[in-house]
Amino acid sequence: MALIKFLNFVPTTTFRNRLVKTKKCNINESRVLYSKYKNKNKSTRNFQKFYRNLCAKNAIESSNGQIAQTLLKELDSEMTENNSYLNVLFISNKKLISILVAISSIIGGWFFTPTKKKIFSIIISFIIGSVAFFTIRNLNFKNNIGAQGKILENILINKNNDNIKKEIDDIQREYDISQTEIRTEILNVYKKFIGFYLRENSINFSEIKKLLGLKSLLGLTEQEIGQCHYEFAKDLYKKYIIMLERNESSEITSLINKFFFLSDKILSKDSQKGYQYEFSRIVKIFLFSQTEMKQICDDQSVSLYKENIKTLINSKKYENSRIQEITEALGINENQKNRIDYDFLSAKIQFNIQKENKISQEGKIELENLCSLLDISNEVFLEKLILQTGPLFNKDLTDILLNYESKSHEKETQETIDAIKNKQIEYLIPGDIVTKEFFLACDNANRFLFDKVSNDIKGSKGDDIPTSFDRLFFFKENMIKLYDSINLPEQSKKTAELSAFIDKIGSTYDSKKIIQIYNYFVGFSLKDYYLSETNGKNLENLKQIFSISFQDSENIYNNIAGPMYLKKVQELIVSKRLSSAQKEKIKQLETSMKLTKKLVLNSKISVYQDTLDKIFEKLTILSEKDLEELNKIRQFLNLKWENIQNIHNTKSEPIFYKSVTEAMGATGIIPANYWQGLEKLRKRLQLTEGKAKEIFYKAVREKLKTIFEKAVVENKKKNQPQEVKN
Repeated sequence: MALIKFLNFVPTTTFRNRLVKTKKCNINESRVLYSKYKNKNKSTRNFQKFYRNLCAKNAIESSNGQIAQTLLKELDSEMTENNSYLNVLFISNKKLISILVAISSIIGGWFFTPTKKKIFSIIISFIIGSVAFFTIRNLNFKNNIGAQGKILENILINKNNDNIKKEIDDIQREYDISQTEIRTEILNVYKKFIGFYLRENSINFSEIKKLLGLKSLLGLTEQEIGQCHYEFAKDLYKKYIIMLERNESSEITSLINKFFFLSDKILSKDSQKGYQYEFSRIVKIFLFSQTEMKQICDDQSVSLYKENIKTLINSKKYENSRIQEITEALGINENQKNRIDYDFLSAKIQFNIQKENKISQEGKIELENLCSLLDISNEVFLEKLILQTGPLFNKDLTDILLNYESKSHEKETQETIDAIKNKQIEYLIPGDIVTKEFFLACDNANRFLFDKVSNDIKGSKGDDIPTSFDRLFFFKENMIKLYDSINLPEQSKKTAELSAFIDKIGSTYDSKKIIQIYNYFVGFSLKDYYLSETNGKNLENLKQIFSISFQDSENIYNNIAGPMYLKKVQELIVSKRLSSAQKEKIKQLETSMKLTKKLVLNSKISVYQDTLDKIFEKLTILSEKDLEELNKIRQFLNLKWENIQNIHNTKSEPIFYKSVTEAMGATGIIPANYWQGLEKLRKRLQLTEGKAKEIFYKAVREKLKTIFEKAVVENKKKNQPQEVKN
């Protein structure tokens, strides 16, 4: 029984001269292994074998257990490929061979011992046999692949992803290998998984998850993971160089990028310093820029995160826990996540709007599910929603307000309110946002009316008023009435605020167009030389709408009304109809046109001055008849002398100055008999005594100046030395 038990453990040689204790097998199994070995193509080794495995287009299994099963099959083939029949036979029958060697040694010792003493020969034979037996028995033939296989088997049967530390300890004892050796084999298994994932160029989030799960399952430390990726990178670099020489750069570049991506996500679970050290080590192997490679990894993370969101949306799996898991595994920071999530939300909102020109009930549910999936708060959702639906709602609301022209019809008011609330529901607009958009729509509608009025007056001859003016005048009243009638629960602003808001809209409108509009309406209002009460109120309304100051409005009004009034007065003066009836008619005109006293006075003075200019065009000195006519005009216009005195002073000054200068002659002295003539001239020119003296003194100063300058010149000539004649 002891012999049978001993034969159950058959030693085997190892792959690549690495030794470890093997599991139970028998001689029949060794023959099967050998028959498999003969059917293999021995030429597929080293680079060809690596390239074949790396580029195999196999589907990635759904779990580490299934991957372990695939790797076990490949491991079995690898072991068969690299062991000869004699190696397999020897390892499988290690104990039996030990016994045969021991028996052979005993028999050999019996026959070849150089002594005739049988007892001594027997002793020597048994000593030699025992030494041979225990020597072969204690030879530690180790099988690394067998240990790896055991680890893979435990991964395969592990369903709960629990740590298999206990199982690994059992494998270490079973194969009688050191702690360092078993850790090496664990890392080899981990590297096999990395190689398996690199068989596909495409990146899958599940690969990161599985590698992290495998790391936990095998109990690997951060240092071991870093070293494992470093060693794998060195082997990969050798193949990378070869494949570049073979002009296969595109495929290997994808694989290299995938390896760096997986390494980045696995190593990032270490501390910041640890991650920097390990990642920089593998980057330096390939002589890449760490910054550029990190950027490539980050871009791949973002791309993979987007793809996973699309997959979850398309499959209608709105599980936020899944997103959190993906975010953590891919190392997506909060800013990146928010930016991507908000882009998806905005795109979904836009899609729903383009599809039905509104947010349907189904679309609303989809948006709510998306927010639940991406953990987007209601505040952010409303912000992104309003960002896209707000302008659409505002545009529709502006059109609704422009179509509302009712002054008192309750039916039309209610229809308008219903239209606004329907749009609010279609675009999912909260009540407080409706208030805000209502104000903005009032601004848009009011500016539209401003432009409409401005365009209408360009094509109008001034005979009638465009209907757009009427809409403009009642706009504020209608908007306030409508705003009060909507009565939203969340209505945050009061009617007085809306009134003040509308009043400020016109102040920011084009100032040139404002002047054109106001000029037009003033001209239209006075076309019959009569400003009605309605038009007067409308002018005041326009002043308020466009925030026109009192001074500006008065100037505009006077610039239009003044020439009209002046024309009427001039017609009476020219026709010499200066009767009291005509005088009363002028007063009525002043009242009907609502002219200011200042404008009336300036206009009358202008008429008087114009008449005086015409007289002076013909004569230089006013005749008695001219003076009489001017006096009648002055009285007809109700002008006082102080109103027109400056006109006479200014007009007569050159004539009187010339007369004074001529009277002084060359001596500068006015003869006594000339004074009476100058006084008579003053009265004819209707100059005041003060103005006459001012003109006289001016003439004297000029004369004295001329005399003095002449005297100086003559004195210089007298004092100039005479030239001596030869």
